[in-house]
Amino acid sequence: MPFPRIMTKRSILRLRTAVSPWISFVSARKVNLTLDFPHCSSDVTFNPLSLHFPSLPAICLLRSYSQPCRAAHHGGMQSNVPLSVPYRPLYCRSLCRVAFKETEDQDEHLCNSRSYEGNLNETRNITNQVDASIAAEFGDLAEDINSSGLGEGQRDSRETYGKAQNVKEMQESVQYLECLLKEHETSESDDDHKIGALCLRLAQLYASKDEDPDKILVYGQRAFKILGTPEISLDSATCLELVGCAYHKKGEYEKAVTHLERAAFILDNLKTTVKEEEMGGLQYAVQAHLGQSNMALGRIGEAMVNFQVALAIDERLLNSQDPKLGKIYHQIAQAFMQVQDLHEALVLCLKALPIYMNCYGSVSFEVAELRKLLSAIYYGLDDFENALSEHQITRQIFEACKKPEEVASMDLASGEVFLCLDKYAQAITKLKDVVKQTTPFNHCHAQALVLLAKAYAFSKKKKSAITYCKQALEVLQNNIQSVKAGASSVELALVFQQLDEIEQSLSTFKMGLEIYQKYPEERPAIAFIEGQIGLIYLRSGRTQEALPYLEKSLASKEVVLGLKNTELLEVYNHLGRAYMNLGKFEEALMKLEAGRRVADESDITNDPALVTLFNNLATAYLNLGRLDDAISTQKLLVHIMKRTGLKTEIQLEDAEQKLMSMLKAANKD
Repeated sequence: MPFPRIMTKRSILRLRTAVSPWISFVSARKVNLTLDFPHCSSDVTFNPLSLHFPSLPAICLLRSYSQPCRAAHHGGMQSNVPLSVPYRPLYCRSLCRVAFKETEDQDEHLCNSRSYEGNLNETRNITNQVDASIAAEFGDLAEDINSSGLGEGQRDSRETYGKAQNVKEMQESVQYLECLLKEHETSESDDDHKIGALCLRLAQLYASKDEDPDKILVYGQRAFKILGTPEISLDSATCLELVGCAYHKKGEYEKAVTHLERAAFILDNLKTTVKEEEMGGLQYAVQAHLGQSNMALGRIGEAMVNFQVALAIDERLLNSQDPKLGKIYHQIAQAFMQVQDLHEALVLCLKALPIYMNCYGSVSFEVAELRKLLSAIYYGLDDFENALSEHQITRQIFEACKKPEEVASMDLASGEVFLCLDKYAQAITKLKDVVKQTTPFNHCHAQALVLLAKAYAFSKKKKSAITYCKQALEVLQNNIQSVKAGASSVELALVFQQLDEIEQSLSTFKMGLEIYQKYPEERPAIAFIEGQIGLIYLRSGRTQEALPYLEKSLASKEVVLGLKNTELLEVYNHLGRAYMNLGKFEEALMKLEAGRRVADESDITNDPALVTLFNNLATAYLNLGRLDDAISTQKLLVHIMKRTGLKTEIQLEDAEQKLMSMLKAANKD
């Protein structure tokens, strides 16, 4: 069975969509991304909370490796990119009402504080305006505790903290608040609202510092137990959002969704009594977290709805030229990019661009980051001329900003576009520049070597292609075992396969698989690689070695794509052929009939996989002595081939001869 030409002249789409060092989308690892909290005065900021998506849209990844590969490295995009969700409310109604007298001024302050206004930035520091209010609140509470007859050891503990001249540092110290909580536990009942408020604050601090999800969970659950009555309240929704956040960080996405949906239900019921301005930030956060958790569960449609709802909240609450709205457009565009809804991503990017240019200036770093995403979208839409134009503009800005790594990433992206345009000489020149600009420890360096190998392979210069393949492999083997290295390894394996270096391709696929297996959330990528390894073994006649890889690939794809997705046809075909090679026709028939059910329910008529499926089905029926079923299936195969003219390894003449042989056998019987 010959190896097909797997690579396309289009760049093999990479396994990750990400853009920009400070705004990037989705991954299961930590990266430098901040999501500005939209409803906030400019001098109020909150600590970032990183929540992570699975890296890859399963649908695009499993369709063909040429898609997933291109999406992640295009434009030198970062592969480790979480989306930080805005919202860390720093107050709790219970704390205010218990610790202070209820005055009109305090109610006004409470209302302001419950607006959840703020934004996230990379400094991870709480700003002075917010902290002054927190310090005042907790200062009063601390004074109340100090005057309540503490023991000598407790007073010593408080005095130690009291020596700090900077009240902000003391009040934002987790250790201080935990000490305060212990002291309160000695003098108050377990359900005292002061304890609930402190637990909520500690949960918020751990979350805002992106630390210890177990702590967030413990304090969040304890706060909810105390403050969650009545349940239809902002306090309850705040606690549930924190608990949902903790479960997401722990990778328990179903539990995260359960708690976040409860929070969303509460907020929905509060719409008649609480102004949207007061709870809009919390609504946004809940929907953004829900989107992330649903993405992690492969519920792409539901996740996109969550993101759209979050965006609609911001569009209602923010001025159309507010830079915070521009950033939200940017980030949600990344979400649509991630699931390959490129047209929607383009619309949002083009909405963000004039806002950014007006706010930051046309040659600002922020505009460069947005244009970087825009170039990736144009690339995904095969609009290569616009992609190159954006590369040129973005490169000039990065160069002016003295960002050499970003300049290299733009050159890498341009080289890849030249490959797509079959301009191999220009691609080679650009990619060699990237190799010169970067060190072997820079991922752009390794990826440029992979693309150089591909360019020479497409140019029919096998010797040069193999030389660059070996250089790329050496760099990748010595590089940090990151997802980006995994993506490049898989792309390199496909180049080896293109060059008929089958054993080298197999070992490189396995190297990529070893990297990806360290990241369970990369299930779509793992499924693709396992399928490729299984197919190599199958086509090499090593069927027994192929089976476990193909079975694992099918199991993952069924989970990621669902049981009715037409992307499953190829793997059903491969498994059917593998079992027939081993003489296990019953097992083969089970897989092939499952594939036929998918085909029947999807009404596809012009997919080459359909031809292979019916050919294999007819063969399986024939070997099981089910001649009538074999004939009817073969007739359908011939009909499809005549009607569609599909070109596959199976020729129409051969299919007709096979049908004639079956009919003769039936007449003899």
